[in-house]
Amino acid sequence: MKHYLRFIIVLAICLGTNVFADTTYIRGQITKGTSKVTVRTCASSSCGAVKSDTNSNIAISYPEMFEVLGEENGFYKISLQFNSYYYTGYVSKGTSSKKYVETKTFKVTDGDINQMLNLGFPKSYAEKLAKLKVSHPNWQFVPYKVNATWDEVIAGETKYISTNLISGSNTSLRNTEDGAYVNGKWTEFAGGGWYSASKQTVKYFIDPRNFLNDGHVFMFEVLNFDSGVQTTELLQSLLNGTFMSGNAFYYNDKNEKVNISYAQTFRDAGEKNQISSVHLISRVIQEQGSKGSSLSSGDNSEYPGYYNFFNINANGKTTSEVIHNGLAYAKKKGWNSPYNAIIGGAALLNDYIKYGQNTLYLQKFDFAGDTYYSTQYMQNIRAPYSESYTAYSAYVKNNSLDIKFTFSVPVFKGTMPDKTSLDIKYNEDSSLSKLNVTSCNLNPSFTSSAYNYTCYVDKKVDNITVNASPTASTSTVKGTGKFDLNKDVTVLEIIVTSAAGTTSTYKITVNKVDEVVLTPDEILAKMQISNKGGYISGFDLGSDANSFNKLLNSVYPKAVSQISENKVLYTGMNIKITSGITSNYTVVIYGDNNGDGVIDILDLLKIQKHLLGVNKLKNAYLNASDINKDGNVDIIDLLKIQKHILNVSKIEQ
Repeated sequence: MKHYLRFIIVLAICLGTNVFADTTYIRGQITKGTSKVTVRTCASSSCGAVKSDTNSNIAISYPEMFEVLGEENGFYKISLQFNSYYYTGYVSKGTSSKKYVETKTFKVTDGDINQMLNLGFPKSYAEKLAKLKVSHPNWQFVPYKVNATWDEVIAGETKYISTNLISGSNTSLRNTEDGAYVNGKWTEFAGGGWYSASKQTVKYFIDPRNFLNDGHVFMFEVLNFDSGVQTTELLQSLLNGTFMSGNAFYYNDKNEKVNISYAQTFRDAGEKNQISSVHLISRVIQEQGSKGSSLSSGDNSEYPGYYNFFNINANGKTTSEVIHNGLAYAKKKGWNSPYNAIIGGAALLNDYIKYGQNTLYLQKFDFAGDTYYSTQYMQNIRAPYSESYTAYSAYVKNNSLDIKFTFSVPVFKGTMPDKTSLDIKYNEDSSLSKLNVTSCNLNPSFTSSAYNYTCYVDKKVDNITVNASPTASTSTVKGTGKFDLNKDVTVLEIIVTSAAGTTSTYKITVNKVDEVVLTPDEILAKMQISNKGGYISGFDLGSDANSFNKLLNSVYPKAVSQISENKVLYTGMNIKITSGITSNYTVVIYGDNNGDGVIDILDLLKIQKHLLGVNKLKNAYLNASDINKDGNVDIIDLLKIQKHILNVSKIEQ
């Protein structure tokens, strides 16, 4: 018997496998025709509902899928992804007359996991992919090798605060950096209701491992047209219940109005451009909503009879600006019917496919080609998540879920973090939203991203009080309260610790002096001149050095600047201000990106070359080109310069 056992152990070692590693995977799905099954906190109908991140009750319906973790008292214990978050809860099996949940059991073996490892997927991907493979044997998974490390990708995606936006009331998902969060208020982008996503949020949505489940793996579906799959019947079922359930139309060569179903229109668009028709429909529903919008109704008073189903070039900070720009583009392209707008928009989407952005994921997070992050179709960071579920639902409802799909799943160079999460206990925000000191003005003025400050108090002051508040309610703050000033120089440290354990230290150097002087930063604030990291703006176009010095002396007579009296202020001009303390600043005149103090065709050409990558703008000149002050230089800024030159609307400084 000992020899037999020794033989079994040696055999297991030689094979390099764990003979006890096979696991059971149970997939659950809400039964067809069943709606609003409440996910509860325990296995009883008397238990309350599991709450979402917005504090609403979680209830699910067909065709929602999830993993079944166990059974208890007529309930299934499940793991579910809802509104991007993962939850554990309980759903009722149903009644004697109706099942609420259909289940199917699969065995996941070491061989299944090794298959994924051999394809080139990391271990942290392999088990999740193996579960999908055993439950959908026809599905094919291929690694998409991203030529950048995880840290490089995150740095690139968070370089500009407007690259990734998120909507909704959950403020824990929003960015707290300068420009995204100003004076205790969130900056709105893209027509309002959209906010810059936090770095933690960006990490979560970029991490493919968070979406390797039935409902959302379709963000990695290769978006090719397949005539055998994308039938008009499938497309019609996806359109039912939306504003596109009936007929579209086009004008024939006799200018006669011809009706054609939206289903056939999308199939034509897919076939013509060799792009998934399901993807096209999902994209329109994502952009227009199920009821449509002013961009898809054709009844806009400014551009009657024009349509832009895919919101192409529909950019702006206000809703009216978004609609105007989108329909102006539609008119330029001749999209005077739903059919033309869908066919034409699909052709432009196909440009993304040709470029290599052939999945929903890659259209949001551009890791294709030679220049990463530059051709992202949408700002909505949740778009791949929601669009993928739309596609999944269409396939389920048409019994097409188990056909041969190919999924291209990104894999990054080097190592990744063990996990990424939206949970507050993983919130990495260790910034302050407020910091002030009694009897002492901070220099520079407080911003969340600045960590070193100086202030001056009269020698007669014996103590000061430091007040500070964290941006995230889950963070803790140490180093506030009342402090005695026993020395001429006192250094105070305010330490913020996030829920995830990351820390930030804000340092204040308090100087006791015979006479308190205003710092240059404080003087600029009193002059109502914006100061962001040494770049100063807010001057009227054509202002000269004389007017600047006049205002400076009226605010603080002891201060002096070094600029001569006869110069017009221009982008890139250096100004040194001395008030006992000396600071250097660089002037920014929005629209003047060539530094001549005027806004003309030369500035337009500069920004054109920047957008084309021919001659990139830097430093003050890059700042001057961000005319709408959204943290990014794009076509909107170019249009604003055009309008200024044409006297349509003037650039605000």
